[in-house]
Amino acid sequence: MREAIAAGIPVLIGTTGLDDFAGRRIATAAKEDNPPAVRAAALLAQIKPKAGRPKVIAMEKYLRDPEPELRAAAAAGVVSAGGSANLDDLYVLFKDNDPRPALAALRELADVPGEEATKLIARLAKRPQLTVQKAAAELLVRRKAVDYYSTLKPYLDPKSDPELRTLALVGADEQELQSAAIDPKLGSGMFRARLARGERDQAVDWFLAYGTALPPPIQADVMMDWLAAVDIAQPTAAAKLRK
Repeated sequence: MREAIAAGIPVLIGTTGLDDFAGRRIATAAKEDNPPAVRAAALLAQIKPKAGRPKVIAMEKYLRDPEPELRAAAAAGVVSAGGSANLDDLYVLFKDNDPRPALAALRELADVPGEEATKLIARLAKRPQLTVQKAAAELLVRRKAVDYYSTLKPYLDPKSDPELRTLALVGADEQELQSAAIDPKLGSGMFRARLARGERDQAVDWFLAYGTALPPPIQADVMMDWLAAVDIAQPTAAAKLRK
């Protein structure tokens, strides 16, 4: 469950209901004379997941609020209340220069299945804010949204942020992967990209060729990543890593 802090009281989102005392505190926190962050938390605390169209409509007026915290709460509320049925209402995200509303929407979209949600995530991956690009790209990779990996192609540029480029490499062709393999700016990014592609043997081959030059803490992280992703049905990669 998600937690929002409203009027100094932790409020669980997604519970079957709020007691009268908590409800009154939330209503008080939502008043305009409170700081925007408190109002935003109180606003979102009133939205139950899948609450339906009426709650979506109630959130919409805040999508254009002057305060980015309230716009972020509204964006999260629209996704939480409406799921994939009301995502068109978030077109205002593409006119917002502050990353917080898009990031709030992406956090909720992580739990929304389906093509419409994936399509919106892919569109948000094109936003000019780096934090939004990385959050959206990570979601696309986590969803294994192969049909939308082309959205990340611009981030294969060697000048791109290394974390973002690593995510883009999950959908790259083999020539692009080979070109990036020797780039020291990526650190263990190539290893992680190969793992995300399900290419454990190639990940181990890369590590044996280049990974031993990484700092020991990063090598340890690589081992943990590999163990977390290892498939006991693929002994070849396991044998290589043990050598």
